[in-house]
Amino acid sequence: MNIGIIGAGQIGATLTAQYRNAGHTVRITNASGIKKLKSLETATGATAVPLPEIVQDIDILVIAVPFCAVPALSQEIADKIDKGQS
Repeated sequence: MNIGIIGAGQIGATLTAQYRNAGHTVRITNASGIKKLKSLETATGATAVPLPEIVQDIDILVIAVPFCAVPALSQEIADKIDKGQS
């Protein structure tokens, strides 16, 4: 399964590792920029991508950010999400 994760704090990083250990393809992003995700990439085998690309070619999107950040986040990625039927 192709999984995108927004947020690389304790929850996002843990989910990234667990999903990769289960054999899934994982793409990660965060608000601080993907350069800060290099150690998580190395440790897990996930791929860091810029926020606009996180919703491309995924089956599931996990949002692991503080609740107060969700409204701004949804405005930033809403037009990039494929609205097609599966």
